[in-house]
Amino acid sequence: MSILLEGECCVCEVAKVLSISQTRASRNLNILYNAGFLKYQRDGLWAYYSIDQASLTDYISTFINAIKLGFSDSETAANDRARLKDVREFRAHCCNPPCDSPDPTETSTKKKTVLFICVHNAGRSQMAEAFFNKITRGKSLAISAGPRPAEQVNPMVVAAMKEVGMDLSRIKPRLLTIEMVNSADMAITLGCENDCLQASPDAENWALDDPSGKSLHQIREIRDEIKERAARLIQQMRL
Repeated sequence: MSILLEGECCVCEVAKVLSISQTRASRNLNILYNAGFLKYQRDGLWAYYSIDQASLTDYISTFINAIKLGFSDSETAANDRARLKDVREFRAHCCNPPCDSPDPTETSTKKKTVLFICVHNAGRSQMAEAFFNKITRGKSLAISAGPRPAEQVNPMVVAAMKEVGMDLSRIKPRLLTIEMVNSADMAITLGCENDCLQASPDAENWALDDPSGKSLHQIREIRDEIKERAARLIQQMRL
């Protein structure tokens, strides 16, 4: 956040200053954007992030009020402090492994990143991202975006994915940026060659119908085909 206090920055600038990958920088900036801390403006394929001063002021005010409550003499605050004391006394028993120990499942090997692209990032690419990440279980990472992101994920797509145990109702379509393309190990467009290949000319294309305007039955067929293609891709990548 301190970097953004200097003014708007693109993902590559943040990545270079913090000495992290563009994928990691983009992911964390997107988290801050979805939380309401940041805003962005687009210049071609470049996305420039800056602090949303109005939203940040509201968050800080709420945070300060919460701190004041924590230091008050209210019964709730007193109970919380007492419970914290008990937890600290028995920390060795409640944390196994300890909270500050490294995750034994983490490795230093960089995960491969797959970028799924469709025009509005409201249907096909969202389903592909969800299936890929579920099947790989953290062995690789899928992200999705679109050159003209919609306001929300297609409600019919949300309903179809809910049928197979995946909740996309809180997902927000993302703007495709040049940083995403450059940092991905593989890019796949989903039925949008004319609109998407300009952004990623080397991308593989999956010829799939657009779910927009389709019935739930038709979207189920698109969903199932995306799942099969994602599974085959994962096999090809030997994950």
